[in-house]
Amino acid sequence: KYVKEKDFVQTPLMMDAVPYIKNNKVMLPLRFAAEAVGAIVNWNGATRTATFIKNGLKANVQIDSNKIKLSTGEIITMDSKPDLVKGRTFISLSNIAKVFGMSCGDVSDGVEHDIEWNGVARTVAIKRN
Repeated sequence: KYVKEKDFVQTPLMMDAVPYIKNNKVMLPLRFAAEAVGAIVNWNGATRTATFIKNGLKANVQIDSNKIKLSTGEIITMDSKPDLVKGRTFISLSNIAKVFGMSCGDVSDGVEHDIEWNGVARTVAIKRN
């Protein structure tokens, strides 16, 4: 479950797949991860490619690869390949952050980031930019 907050109003919601931690990375359902940062998501089942679009930037993630191809021509090497679990694709949140220039950090470092990990509560806070 997760909480969406807008204008100081919190709405509890449920994900259709359970996030997990792999190699110290938070793995989220691909669609949820992209939509959480404000991107539109399209899926091409024939090529097993997800396309994210935000602020005119387009990113293609082919789930059998560790590369993200941007509409600018840039290629981002992911820190971990996407996983396919029970028909759902999972991606590390840090990879989505790289695409959209978001900062990642830990609440314990005292620095405000777009994506904050709280190891004590085992929660992640995502701020749209």
